[in-house]
Amino acid sequence: MDVSVRIDSLNLTTGAKIDEISPEVDPQTRTQLIKIALPAIEGLQPGHFGWLEQACGQHEALLIPASAVQHIGQSFSLLDPIVNGRGSVTGVALVSHPGIDMVGFTGGTHTGAEIMAAAGRHLKPCILELGGKSASIIHPSADLDRALDGALGGIYSNNGQQCLAGSRILVQRAIAEEFIARFVERARRIRIGDPMNPATEVGPLAFKEHMQRVLSYVDVARADGATLLTGGRRAPGFERGYYIEPTAVLATGNHNRVCQEEIFGPFATFLVYDTLEDAIAIANDSSFGLVAYVWANDLGVVMRASRDLRAGTVWINTTMVRELRAPFGGYKQSGVGRDGATSSAEFFTEQKTTTIPIDPALLPRFGATD
Repeated sequence: MDVSVRIDSLNLTTGAKIDEISPEVDPQTRTQLIKIALPAIEGLQPGHFGWLEQACGQHEALLIPASAVQHIGQSFSLLDPIVNGRGSVTGVALVSHPGIDMVGFTGGTHTGAEIMAAAGRHLKPCILELGGKSASIIHPSADLDRALDGALGGIYSNNGQQCLAGSRILVQRAIAEEFIARFVERARRIRIGDPMNPATEVGPLAFKEHMQRVLSYVDVARADGATLLTGGRRAPGFERGYYIEPTAVLATGNHNRVCQEEIFGPFATFLVYDTLEDAIAIANDSSFGLVAYVWANDLGVVMRASRDLRAGTVWINTTMVRELRAPFGGYKQSGVGRDGATSSAEFFTEQKTTTIPIDPALLPRFGATD
């Protein structure tokens, strides 16, 4: 069937994205597909709900973004209301509320699963961007100086407290010894300090309990036979703040817990591989699949890796370059659905079909006697 379609602009406030479908087989009928923006839980999405979950160790500083928006003159209604509270109480109440039609969440995998379970009991769709244990594959064909910069930045930027950190660094055996040695040398020279100081490269972790959790993985790694290469302790010289030294270990295999569990700190794990097939298999051997990094100048390697890696985003010879209009999300336990301009607009709208005949349609006359 030949179908002509007219697509108008999308207005997230009124939900006025209209596709007019005119089948050539029935020129007397016009059908409109209207996508209507619905109330949702996620900052700056249609419906204008924001939920700020109170994490362990949270303090008033986490409320700054809302006041900052007001201060710079933006429409504060975009963040109204912001609901602050614990996920087990406030989050459950919001997700279960009949006035909420769908849920968008960015955070930890465990919390995301709980949210999806609660939403599922009310048949509410969810979009989840969750954790990661992303692999950074270092291939011999790469510019190894750039790959070194990328591997360091991929795990230690933002103190490693980001879901897309390149926390598993896979190095081909022929270059592994030299590459790892150079990485460790650089990691030991990283400038630790006040995050407000422009010269600082690594600042403190979010709170005490999180610092203790990150450091506990040093013992976890050793218990699995891994070798501590650098760091693994609180950074000296800081009486206040939860600073730890940039840490790196060499794992005995991808089965090690430090290769499978999201640590969420400045904690790099090295693995050595032989072939590209091995590297891709190791990268995919994870319950996560948010992003992957490939450092290679061999086009065949790049194409195979980008095709076969089970990750929502694959970065080639770069780190963390976000095209905000492109879909972003993960495979497996890294999430459900995708964020991004088009993806979010599709998710946070509901489709409604309206059909209107131009002339009165011929109707069967049930029960008629004439």
